[in-house]
Amino acid sequence: MKIKIYLQTLDGDIIVKIPEGTGHGEILRVRGRGVPTTARGRDGHRGDILVHINIVMPKKLSKEAKKSVEELRREGV
Repeated sequence: MKIKIYLQTLDGDIIVKIPEGTGHGEILRVRGRGVPTTARGRDGHRGDILVHINIVMPKKLSKEAKKSVEELRREGV
């Protein structure tokens, strides 16, 4: 299951798809959607947007959630 997130950029909102298996601390690159550069010979070229993945786990889980997590653990996830 791919997760889609909506990011606000200087040029409007974009959708970023986060692939399965992406982990905490990984960086996704969205090519050509960053700030325009003004370096000599590269006018009009746009930089990239870097999306840092920060996964936050809840501190408390319900009994149902704990059971689900345990089932996933048994499956090796």
